[in-house]
Amino acid sequence: MAYQLLKQLIKRNHRTKDELLRMAEIYHAAGRLSDEQYTELTNSIHMEYSLESSEPAKAADMTE
Repeated sequence: MAYQLLKQLIKRNHRTKDELLRMAEIYHAAGRLSDEQYTELTNSIHMEYSLESSEPAKAADMTE
């Protein structure tokens, strides 16, 4: 259940990157996520939020 919840929150961008990473760490520490699930989720968070932050930079470059 924790895994599915975090996947949906990542997909819908309902939390900040730091909030999602903190949630993943807590669920992993509590044994609610396996090592594989934790790794997948943290990679997804980093990918999703790095893509998001690079888009506005590209748009700004185009307007100048």
